[in-house]
Amino acid sequence: MTQSAASFNFLATLQSKVTAPSSPAQEVRREAIAKKIDLNAGIKLVLVHGPAGFGKTTVLSQLQRQYEQQGISTTWLTLDNSDNDLSRFLVSLSAALDKISPENNNSNEAQAEEVSKAAEKDAGDVIVRVMNRINKFNRPVVAFFDEFEVLHNPVVVQLIASRAELLPPKSVLIIGSRTIPDMGIPRMRARGLLTEIDTELLRFSEEETRHYIGRATSSSDTTTQQNSESKTSFTDDQIQTLRRSTEGWPAALWLASITLEKHLNPDQFLQAFSGSNKAIAEYLAEDVLATLPENLSQFLLDTSVLNELTPDLCDAICGIDHSEQLLEQLLRQNLFLQPIDQTQPRFRYHNLFKDFLRGQLKKTDLARWNKLNYAASLSLQKAGRPIPAINYALQSDQRAAAIDLLLEHGENLLRQGRMRLLNGMLSQLSPEELDKEPLLKVFHAWCTTFAISPDQALAMINALQENKLPTKAATYLRALRPMLLAIMDRIEEAHTLGMQAISQDEPTSAETSKYPFAQAMLYQALTQTSIILGEHELAYQFMDTAREAQIDGTGAFGQVLAESAEAILDLISGRLTQASSRMQMATENFAASRDKPQLGNPLAAIEFAETLYEAGDTEGTVNILQVYYPLVKDLGPTDALISAHVILARIYNSQNKRDKALNLLNELENCGHRLKLPRAIASARLERANHSLSHKDTSHAARQLAQAEKTIDWSKVEANWYLANDVLNPTTVRLRLLIASGKHKEAIPAIKEALDTADSKGRDRRALKMRILLAMALYADGETRRAMRSLGHAVDIASAEGFVQTFLEEGPGLISMLKELNADNSTNLNKDWFSQLVKNPKQCQPSTQPSALIEPLTPKEMNVLQLLAQGNSNNDMAEALFVSESTVRTHLRNINLKLQAKNRTQAIVLARELGLIQS
Repeated sequence: MTQSAASFNFLATLQSKVTAPSSPAQEVRREAIAKKIDLNAGIKLVLVHGPAGFGKTTVLSQLQRQYEQQGISTTWLTLDNSDNDLSRFLVSLSAALDKISPENNNSNEAQAEEVSKAAEKDAGDVIVRVMNRINKFNRPVVAFFDEFEVLHNPVVVQLIASRAELLPPKSVLIIGSRTIPDMGIPRMRARGLLTEIDTELLRFSEEETRHYIGRATSSSDTTTQQNSESKTSFTDDQIQTLRRSTEGWPAALWLASITLEKHLNPDQFLQAFSGSNKAIAEYLAEDVLATLPENLSQFLLDTSVLNELTPDLCDAICGIDHSEQLLEQLLRQNLFLQPIDQTQPRFRYHNLFKDFLRGQLKKTDLARWNKLNYAASLSLQKAGRPIPAINYALQSDQRAAAIDLLLEHGENLLRQGRMRLLNGMLSQLSPEELDKEPLLKVFHAWCTTFAISPDQALAMINALQENKLPTKAATYLRALRPMLLAIMDRIEEAHTLGMQAISQDEPTSAETSKYPFAQAMLYQALTQTSIILGEHELAYQFMDTAREAQIDGTGAFGQVLAESAEAILDLISGRLTQASSRMQMATENFAASRDKPQLGNPLAAIEFAETLYEAGDTEGTVNILQVYYPLVKDLGPTDALISAHVILARIYNSQNKRDKALNLLNELENCGHRLKLPRAIASARLERANHSLSHKDTSHAARQLAQAEKTIDWSKVEANWYLANDVLNPTTVRLRLLIASGKHKEAIPAIKEALDTADSKGRDRRALKMRILLAMALYADGETRRAMRSLGHAVDIASAEGFVQTFLEEGPGLISMLKELNADNSTNLNKDWFSQLVKNPKQCQPSTQPSALIEPLTPKEMNVLQLLAQGNSNNDMAEALFVSESTVRTHLRNINLKLQAKNRTQAIVLARELGLIQS
């Protein structure tokens, strides 16, 4: 199949995903649900959740039509499993936005292809483009995401969650899902940003049941259908019995309603119909399939293997040439077929019906199930759609064919970064099947590294015997090992193995050059490890190799890696201007055809955000990090993980959003535990100490510092060139603590020693921080002249490079010193730089706190508060206090009310400010 034909198939599927389904003939208006949603109440998310068959899609489509009629712009996206691939999701989201705000004048097909290619190269850049489009809307927008339960990629889910709260005023995200997604629902509920439509609200009331039965049983009568309010032939008792037996479950009501008039004795049917899953299965078997002509019932069973039905695909798997007529017949008979495209025949079965049909087919003719899936795979291969072709092959018994397809397309998926998609396919292979294909086994380890768990991936590659692998598999394995260990923060091991890999590959360089992706990743890993270990000349050599790497026919990928690495050296060496220029140039070259801002890959974006932060551009920093930090928090790398969370937390703290700052640090610590990254855990604790110092809580800062120092051996960390811990380390925090505790004389010699060490190693950024701290310590000790000399030296360095935030972080006392320095006519202060710094200082200040409690806490509430501050769960607190969890929840509600807190994190913060707790 030609590329243009493949694009047409893709576009057709895409258009069905971004088009709201048409209303069924027997639709009942859900007025009570519509009234519960107030778009003017400041909500950002409406969550419609309930099991299958509860009419979630119908509710969403009704709301969509209602808002369109009111003149409110809406966009629609029906999610499917492929949206767990971040690049595919971004293409779908961009297409949905095109319904209300076309991005350019290109055709829909061209736009889809452009966004798809851009997303595969750099998902973060496309995220920024999409979010910029949303932020430019000058009118409210309601976005609908249906079938949200299919999303299990935490990056996609958290991306949606992180942007939901940032939607423009009066804009709302409405989600339909079988499950409650992990996207901060409790927090949004507590902040009044959420409206929930749950199973109880989705159940039909007695009046809705009456209308529903009336519509369904009269849908075949045109005259009656026009008057949908006409009375049915069923009594009130029968309606009540039906609702009671089904508990208002719309799917069960639907199935009952379309067969009621076939029965001579409705009462007998209603008494026997329980509305359970078993009853529904029996009904479908006896009252639907058994009554159909054999050719039609067989067509239903055969085509149930398909997730999406088109006449061509149905013809291909069934071996017939009249599928279009059969689909039209099913549609006329209202046999659970749902159109998903208004422009061409494209359908899907109702989920309940599809599950039933598949169960029947597997139970009665497993061989046919396998044959049909393989036929679908062959048809999709011819159509140029390898991904669904692989999935159908995996559902069949033709495992060898599935493996051949994975071998043919797996490397390309790996290069595109579609690790989670490829992992889902490889996970369906048995250990025995993977053992026979070592390349797929290595690919599985790659996918596990970047999509599941680096720790789990390490166990997988440790089980491989490299000397028994073919050349290609061995090359990919040697590239993965150092990359994996670097992600896990095992830098020395990663560097050693990387150097060994280069040595091993030299004799077969002609062979290994066939695998540029593996080579590029190997040199990326060695660039990072060489920088961290201080072997900078070696790092520059690897940077040049990365620049020369040809990925997808361009050198942009290698360029971004190299520029990002060199920017790390620039920033740690105090060359902020150069670092910022490198990142700006690299990201713009990487995405030359994109809308600004162009940010490159996540690692580069977070580094770019750090340069903006140091330069005092907190708004630009937040805009970048809110997009990119969800992309690194589940896997790393460690420095990006730490920097993103710490910088965001500092900005929120400076804006008196202490609960958000503490939540980010808690999240960082949890990520460290989950990913087994002790440096991330220790960094979260260090930053909590800094947070406490900014609020003059020296005792809590000292405890957090002590915990951080026990977590890892900091002597190696401080000696290495870790960007995230260049100035976030125990030495810096301890010196700040000494100053804050009034121990100035003890702090001064320690700061001088740290300053000399930083100067001798060329770590000018760290030296700048030491000069600032030295000025503060000297000033507090009464040595004003020496303090001003040290501060003046720091200002000369900072103003030349544009450092701003490193001063603002030290609070209002340092700002006062700077103003004093500026007033001294003997100093030659850079006036432009100083004006920028003091124009709108965002130094950390204690948040405004309540002067007194509304009502004193009881002794039991104080006990709960203390346990809460120690990090105990509700269950832990209940056990400690010998009460029920319900009682603990009651105490927590009372505590929040008395402290005027919105959640438990804020309660702890406010309690500390009031002196109720000390830790």
